[in-house]
Amino acid sequence: MRYLIFCLILSVFSMIGIVTDANDQVVLEDRSVIFNALLKHGVLNKNRQLVHLSQTCSLRIGSSVFPVVDIRELVKGAMVPRGINHIIVLNSSLVPVQKIEYTTQRPLYCINNQLFLFGDLMINGLLPEGNVLTFSNHGRKVIITHMEANDFPA
Repeated sequence: MRYLIFCLILSVFSMIGIVTDANDQVVLEDRSVIFNALLKHGVLNKNRQLVHLSQTCSLRIGSSVFPVVDIRELVKGAMVPRGINHIIVLNSSLVPVQKIEYTTQRPLYCINNQLFLFGDLMINGLLPEGNVLTFSNHGRKVIITHMEANDFPA
C-alpha cells in the first residue's frame, strides 16, 4: 500500500517537473517550472535579461525541503554588461521565501539546512560576511558564518 501511495505521489510530482533524488533532494527536472514560479512571484525583473537559471541544491529545514535556485540577470541597455545575481530559496510549493543578492560569490552545494558558497558575502550590506548560510524558520531566517573552504564537509 505504501509503495502504491509513493508511486502516486511521485507520478504527480513528475507531471509538474518536481522529483526527489536518492539523497532526498528536490530536483526540479524542467527549468521552465522554476522560471514560471519565479515569474509568477515577481522575482524576475522585466527590465533585465535572464542569462542563467539553475537549481544548485535543496536545503532540508526541519522536515521540509527547500530548493535553492541561482539566477543571473543582465541589465538591458547597459553600456557594459552588468549582471545582477540572486540566490533564491523556494518552499515546496515553489514560493520564494528568501532572496539573497551576490556579486562574484557562487552557491556550491547544500548539506541539511546549510548552503555553502564560493566566497564570502553579506546580506543586504550588513555584517558579518561569510561563506556558509544556515537557514531556519522555514527558510526565512539566515545566519552567516565563515569557514575555510578546505574545511567544508564533503
